[in-house]
Amino acid sequence: MARLELKEIITSPDSDTISGRATGEQYYKKCKVSEILDRNENIVIVIDDNIVKAINDSFWKGFFKPIIFRYKTLKEFNKHVIIEANDFYRKSIEKNLHILEAIYQSK
Repeated sequence: MARLELKEIITSPDSDTISGRATGEQYYKKCKVSEILDRNENIVIVIDDNIVKAINDSFWKGFFKPIIFRYKTLKEFNKHVIIEANDFYRKSIEKNLHILEAIYQSK
């Protein structure tokens, strides 16, 4: 099981926010998520809310789009990706995953 600690993205002591679709896409590539999933390994996404205070929707869309498009449904997604976060972040992630799933289903 691969653990992705989102606090790694926060590199400045003056920052506590993760934002941007490009940042999500870059983090997906940097963590080699596709390769991890190709090995049938699960991913645990850890959000330490003592360090990460805000994550915008664009980041989630950039990071999760290839995973949703790979598995096609939230049910399949949830078999491979585990979220360790507080309820606020879980709800934010779920909202964005529903949007991505709807986009995929409309194609």
